[in-house]
Amino acid sequence: MSPILNTIILIIISTIILYIIYKILFGRSKKVIRNTIMIIGPSQSGKTTFFYYLIGNENQKTIMSMQPNELNDMKSPFLNNKYDIIDYPGTGYYQEMIINKIIQTKIILLFIDSSDKNSIVQSAKYIYDILNSDKFDLDTNLVICCNKQDNNFPKTKKIIEDELNKEIENLKIIKQKNNLEDSVNMGYIFQMKKKFNFKMFENVIFIESDMKSKYINVINKLKEILESH
Repeated sequence: MSPILNTIILIIISTIILYIIYKILFGRSKKVIRNTIMIIGPSQSGKTTFFYYLIGNENQKTIMSMQPNELNDMKSPFLNNKYDIIDYPGTGYYQEMIINKIIQTKIILLFIDSSDKNSIVQSAKYIYDILNSDKFDLDTNLVICCNKQDNNFPKTKKIIEDELNKEIENLKIIKQKNNLEDSVNMGYIFQMKKKFNFKMFENVIFIESDMKSKYINVINKLKEILESH
């Protein structure tokens, strides 16, 4: 075998070995740890009251805050493991922060005041932005909590789901008509040609909740999702 051929073979073998070493050291994609429970929703929807209940401080009085309530590596008395738990204020200021946090989030709890039409309308914008984002996938669950069922004349989760379907479809039509797409989103709903419906999303769940029942439906759903993964 000629020296030139030997050199070529050695170069090829060396290149393959270096490539394998590189893939072992740097080529493995890092798995994102989804260890966050995110609580969002319009103001006065009861989300902060639930936040304090979840962390075992149900007697804490809530006030309207401009800053998130955030506890890292928190052990809730209702859950087996520790989680980062964040309660975002009900203002549009945190929209981009909420969207960027989805990639680390296992469950998004979106609270709605079931007896307040405006709360439902505001929630549609939250939901549109979340489902429209490329960061929302099957590894994240969106639980829509139709809260304050102990109020007078609350709407059922089925009625709220129907109303949100209509609100989000209207948002989609308006944005498409005016060619408006939020820069923080990739536009999944924006590009949708058929009519919006929650049935397209298997990881979006509607439940009814209230403080009087000690949020039993929310707690049970949290346990079900977290313990199944």
